[in-house]
Amino acid sequence: MEFLFELLGELILQIVFEFLAQSAFRALADPFRSPRNIAYSMSGSLLWGAIAGGLSLLVLRHSFIANHDLRLANMLFTPILAGCAMALLAQLRRQNGEPLVGLDRFADAFAFALGMAIVRYFLAT
Repeated sequence: MEFLFELLGELILQIVFEFLAQSAFRALADPFRSPRNIAYSMSGSLLWGAIAGGLSLLVLRHSFIANHDLRLANMLFTPILAGCAMALLAQLRRQNGEPLVGLDRFADAFAFALGMAIVRYFLAT
C-alpha cells in the first residue's frame, strides 16, 4: 500500500512539472506552425525533462520511492502514465479548438517524463 502512495507521489510530481512546461510551450506556440520532426521533437522533450528533473531536485531532493528496484520500475512506468495523461489532455484541448504543442503528443510527453525520471533516479536520494 505504501508503494502505491510513493508511485502516486512521483506520478503527480512529473505531471505537475509537465503541465508547467507545457504551459510555457503553449505560451510560445505558433498555432500555424507545421508539424516538427519527431526525432528532434523527442530529443528536445527529453532534454527539457532532464532540466525539469534537475530543477525538481532543488525542491524535492528525496525520492518518493525508497526501494531501489521500485525506483527502477518507476523510471519506466511513470513516463508511460504521464504520456497517456498528457495525450488525454490534448484530446480535451483539441475538442475546445485550442492549439496543440509538442507535449500534447504521447511521444514527446513520454520523452519529457523519461528525462525527468532518469535524472531523479540517479540523483534523488
